[in-house]
Amino acid sequence: MARAENQGLQIALIVFVMLTIVLAVVTFLYVRNFQESVARNTQLEKAAQDDKANALKMQSEITFLMERLGVDPKMPVGQEKKDEENAAGTVKGIFQDDMKQFAATLPPEKQQYRGTLESLWNTNQELFASNTDMQNKFKELQDQFTRREEERDRQIKEFRDKSDDSAKDLLDRQTTFDSDRQRINASNEDLNSKLAQKDSEKSQIADQAIKKEAALGNEIKTLAQTNLLQNEKVKKLTKSHFEVAQGVIRAIDLNGGKEGNVYIDLGREDQLIPLVTFSVHAKEANTSQGEGLKARIEVTDILGDHLARARILDEDFANPIAPDDKIYTPLWHPGQRTHVAIFGTIDLDGDGQDDRAIVKDLVTSVGGIIDAEMDPLGKITGNIDINTRFLLEGKIPTDRDANIGATAMITKADQAGVERIPMSKFVELSGWKDPRQVVRFGRNGTRERIPAEPKDGSLMRTATPTDAANFQKRRPYQPNKPVKADKSDTE
Repeated sequence: MARAENQGLQIALIVFVMLTIVLAVVTFLYVRNFQESVARNTQLEKAAQDDKANALKMQSEITFLMERLGVDPKMPVGQEKKDEENAAGTVKGIFQDDMKQFAATLPPEKQQYRGTLESLWNTNQELFASNTDMQNKFKELQDQFTRREEERDRQIKEFRDKSDDSAKDLLDRQTTFDSDRQRINASNEDLNSKLAQKDSEKSQIADQAIKKEAALGNEIKTLAQTNLLQNEKVKKLTKSHFEVAQGVIRAIDLNGGKEGNVYIDLGREDQLIPLVTFSVHAKEANTSQGEGLKARIEVTDILGDHLARARILDEDFANPIAPDDKIYTPLWHPGQRTHVAIFGTIDLDGDGQDDRAIVKDLVTSVGGIIDAEMDPLGKITGNIDINTRFLLEGKIPTDRDANIGATAMITKADQAGVERIPMSKFVELSGWKDPRQVVRFGRNGTRERIPAEPKDGSLMRTATPTDAANFQKRRPYQPNKPVKADKSDTE
């Protein structure tokens, strides 16, 4: 019985010792895990503080960069590439818009702000160098023109001096001839008594007088021919200044609108004005002869001293506009007002109606002046003089009075050295475009721009009340009046 009790105590003691050991182990493990958790928590708190400091630093850097980019620091940066449609109003959207506008022609690796600034700087330097070169060329051409003007004046002076000398010599010879004749008449009484002896002498004197008159007549013809040649030289010297293109295409902007825009090297200092139309020619073509015609453009905005924007009115897509193509118009010259004269029937669009008003509006809208004009009945108003640049030749009417009037204007133009140009060529070189809509194909053509055909089969559609209200007649360009500077502005 006592042994059984001892065994029970032993078992209880063993169980107690085992439980004590287990409890000690569990307590040890719990304390170690707690210490590790505290250490890990301390590390995590330090890492969180470091991350917060880094986040604040990065946010400060992001704010600095966004301020330097010129955007609101509170603006969201943007979405992922798959959500680019929602990028509007974000930094990423602004960046994409800037790259489309300013760096669309750059390679992908250069489509960033430093690459864009570098490209714009290089382009600006090239334009500056090109502008300097053009100014030097212009000065050379101006000097050349001045030398030609001086040579022309010298030749004219020589011709006038020669003409004066010839007139003086002719007067001296005529005086001598009159004196000889008076002497002969005075000696007629003596010759009557000595007629037999003096017949041979009288015949000789008469022959000499005839020879002198013939010689003087030949000399007058020679001087008249010399005068004609000198006039031809003066006419060529006068025309040479206008046989070159006024400018060139600088750049092409196909995103400038439905019609497309180009930039030309004429501007404010060239006294260019809006609404001037030009014909575009290949850079190696003779513009004054209408060769190499590619397109027609109209000036819309004056952007700088030697820079303007123009919209494309019409273009040959088989031979598109390219940089350095030449532009020409007989309507406008830098610093000058073009004077023209008009005669004949004018039908530009083949509808059988006289389009004289269109041509007059085309000339006057860019500051041109109509010196003389003949109406369909042959009545002439105005006068042609040496300041008239072109005689615009329409179709000569069959009416007798109109035919006589046209002949008179042609004769007067030839006498004044005025260049005659057919109306069709003048309109083509002026860059005028038929306003009627036509179906166009190519990079600017869209189906939506093709006008619907009228149900009645007519060629022209009838304007709606809205169209009539929005229509504005093309008027001559009127420069803005100068504004007096306020005293506070000058100070």
